[in-house]
Amino acid sequence: MATMNNVKLDKAVEIYPSKTVGNISTSLEVKSFWLTPEQAQAFVKELVDLGCIKLIEETLQGLSKRTDGTPLKTAFPTLIEFEVVAKKVTSLPSEFFVNLQEWSTQGATEVNLDFEEK
Repeated sequence: MATMNNVKLDKAVEIYPSKTVGNISTSLEVKSFWLTPEQAQAFVKELVDLGCIKLIEETLQGLSKRTDGTPLKTAFPTLIEFEVVAKKVTSLPSEFFVNLQEWSTQGATEVNLDFEEK
């Protein structure tokens, strides 16, 4: 797996839900949430400070590219794991939690975080 050293924290981070059934994960057709580079940096710093960076690094890998060809590193913790840690941080904006609740209601099982690859 990759580490945070393999991603660009000076770029926005896209967060969106997916649902896994068996071994197949499918993105839900809902609006993504974007963290600004400043929000992403603060979030990662808090994860490190809390000893929770493994939430991202355990699954962080190159899975896709943006439509413009930008290579991504994607982390995909379970929605439950992400929710538990997210409630401990102060760097995520309050409107993010509205999305998180909506995603849960719609049956999401994972939260995907797309970071630009270095």
